[in-house]
Amino acid sequence: MRSSMIFVGTLFVAVCAGSPPARADAEASGLTTPTGARDIDLARLVRAADLALQGGRFVEARALLETLDEQGAAKDSRVELLRAELLVASGYPAEARRLLATLGNPEFASCRIGAAIALADIQTGELDEAQTQLGSYGTKCAGDPVYWRALGRVALGLGRPSRAAEAYRRALALQPGNDVVRNDLAVTLIADGKPEEAADLLSRLAGEQPGREDIALNLDFANAMIGRNPVRRTGESDGFWSRRLEAAAEGARNAGRPGFAEALLAQALIERPRHDQRLWDQYAKVSDRP
Repeated sequence: MRSSMIFVGTLFVAVCAGSPPARADAEASGLTTPTGARDIDLARLVRAADLALQGGRFVEARALLETLDEQGAAKDSRVELLRAELLVASGYPAEARRLLATLGNPEFASCRIGAAIALADIQTGELDEAQTQLGSYGTKCAGDPVYWRALGRVALGLGRPSRAAEAYRRALALQPGNDVVRNDLAVTLIADGKPEEAADLLSRLAGEQPGREDIALNLDFANAMIGRNPVRRTGESDGFWSRRLEAAAEGARNAGRPGFAEALLAQALIERPRHDQRLWDQYAKVSDRP
């Protein structure tokens, strides 16, 4: 297994919120509604769950899947696929693989199933297997944003950020309003040594989604890489401000700016509401530099 210098998806926190993708309707995502679906309301629920899942709104997706179960759609292949994707997104790859194995490979969602299997393989450290899985689909899935997102995660995990960025750009071209993909692209640009471009993208995202903590932390990381100090926002809690300073310190350290990282960590310690030994250990390590 190869490792990258950053976590896949975001640098510091899991993505659990986001706006719906502008084009992530059932057809654009590859999850089409079979002809003769028994109830139009169920089809709408499936589409809503799909949108929530692709937008990173996992709590909403889980609630919609529970509603579908109550409506008697638990064994619908579309619903089972969404449940498997949610298991992958929640960090349960083994359970997801078992569920995916029961689906076969229905033509209406073969790209989605292949992507879900690859993402499960990533979580169990089987990056080469994930790459092979996605490669077997060739050009068949070129119009599926979920496929490109999975390909981006595999490439980043294999330490190929330029290839990952290209895959995320392809996904973003298909889902231009998907904030999760935009954030993933920014993280990948950081890994690719392009913090200025990442900071520009994250700045736009932060302006559109001021409540997104993951975006704020990633922006601080990218800005510190190029020597920019974070600025505290009005009404921001001491705890989150301290976390932002810590994120910035990590970015500064990543960019080879140990003095800047030390100053940021010192301020983070002052702002932290309670004793944090982990943060003290980080400060001790960077302050004890040669």
